Amino acid sequence: IPLREDHEKGDNIIWRFWNTVHGQVDTAHAKLLWTFTRQLASHNDRLLAALPSDPNDIPKAIKLGTAMFSVPNVVRTSEWLEKNGRCLDNIRPGQSTLEQAGRGAFATRSLRMGDVIAPAP
Repeated sequence: IPLREDHEKGDNIIWRFWNTVHGQVDTAHAKLLWTFTRQLASHNDRLLAALPSDPNDIPKAIKLGTAMFSVPNVVRTSEWLEKNGRCLDNIRPGQSTLEQAGRGAFATRSLRMGDVIAPAP
């Protein structure tokens, strides 16, 4: 899974590629160059995962950024949320006050026995 710095590098790479091919991503030259670019990035699996596989997807990745491009369904319509969404405002992430317990999910209000804390498949 790409980290922030992988997406930042990915954004830089696609911008440089875009400028090099003057926005013409569908030419044979551009496709060959993109294949070569991805091969150069293949030493870093996270960076490679941040880059679009198909050069024809680069305009969309530039518009959205590689982070948003890599998760196409992250933004949903209000209708979708009304039908499928779940409210998770009863928990928050945080650091435990217990020694060596690390991070976890913590209740933001009182929960009764049998309450759903977070839906899971």
